[in-house]
Amino acid sequence: MDIDLTLVIVFIGSITFLGYFLSFVFKKTKIPDVLPLFLIGLWLGPITGLVDLSFFGQLGPVFATLALLLILFEGGLEINFRQLGRTFHKSLILALATFGSTVLIVAPLARAIFEVPWSTGILVGLILGGTSAAVILPLTKNLKLKSEARLALSLESNLSDVLAVILVFGLIGVTSIDALSQAGLEFVFNLLISLIIGLVAAYIWAQIIGRLRETEHHIFMTPAFLLLVFGLAEFFAGNGLFAVFMFAVALGNLERLHGRVSALPGEIHGFSFTETERQFFAAAAFLLKTFLFVYIGLSMNIEQWSFIIWGAVVMAILFLVRVVIIELVLGASVSGRDLALIRGIIPKGVAGIAILAVLNNQIMQDLSYPVILFSILYTSIFVFIAERLHPAPEEETLIIDNNIKTE
Repeated sequence: MDIDLTLVIVFIGSITFLGYFLSFVFKKTKIPDVLPLFLIGLWLGPITGLVDLSFFGQLGPVFATLALLLILFEGGLEINFRQLGRTFHKSLILALATFGSTVLIVAPLARAIFEVPWSTGILVGLILGGTSAAVILPLTKNLKLKSEARLALSLESNLSDVLAVILVFGLIGVTSIDALSQAGLEFVFNLLISLIIGLVAAYIWAQIIGRLRETEHHIFMTPAFLLLVFGLAEFFAGNGLFAVFMFAVALGNLERLHGRVSALPGEIHGFSFTETERQFFAAAAFLLKTFLFVYIGLSMNIEQWSFIIWGAVVMAILFLVRVVIIELVLGASVSGRDLALIRGIIPKGVAGIAILAVLNNQIMQDLSYPVILFSILYTSIFVFIAERLHPAPEEETLIIDNNIKTE
């Protein structure tokens, strides 16, 4: 297929500019920027046929993997061990309850309606089991939620990204109970290898990054090292994505850990990423997320309306179940306004999308993409209504922002 280079360059520039513009609109309207990106991809591909998905060739899975790496890395950096004691158990319960209920709902329905194998239904349930940090983190910030609710939801989204990755890729190829037992042993072994590689790599990188900052263009070195960590873990039969996540978690907390583990050699006191480096990581993740959601819109199957109806109905059920889970887990510890706002925040998203792009399985994509689209749509509608019913008192806004900055 002939490609007009000028149109390609204009397309890339337009989507990049649009992504930043929609991010600005997101702050003003509370409508997640990924929703219009999704719809733009849908309009460019399946609806009008202006862009052919084959244009991306084999770059789709590579692009998705890079996006997932940066998302896990950025999420891992945000996990602060000092804050985990307050919210970790509740976030873990939230993540596990949401995963479990999603699998119990999605797998039987997919089996009954579309006659897919149980293994496919379970994998789709796991892919859809988490919440999207790319949507939740900026959304909860814009809603002026207090720290308890924000920490619980943000930590849950980071945990669910990791759970989705390790569970999906750990269960692929399992077709029997015997195979499940063997896969379980391999799964634990892979995680152990990945944990060791991630922690060791973090310590090594913390030792040398200070020296590299004296060189020009050093800001690209951490992402490059990130790719090496991923490759090393995969080479030794580990889980590269989990290794990257643990690499990020360790880096984010290494200064505090070094003060408590005297056996560690070397001088890493004072290590931390600069504000410029963190902004670069966030910008790179944002850019990949922007194109990823457009790519998914291009990939969506709208020729069979049964998948669209499936997405709307399944997400409605998951939405109602989520309301109950939030009430049970956070009802006693979160204030009335915050609880009212977070009940319906259940956007599926980037990690699941990236996993689907890597797997490149058509039936899984057909079952998952509509659910992801409606999850963001339902969340947008709910937040729009709930915020107007429960506006933030003006005198509390500044206090909340200052509290969050000092944590």
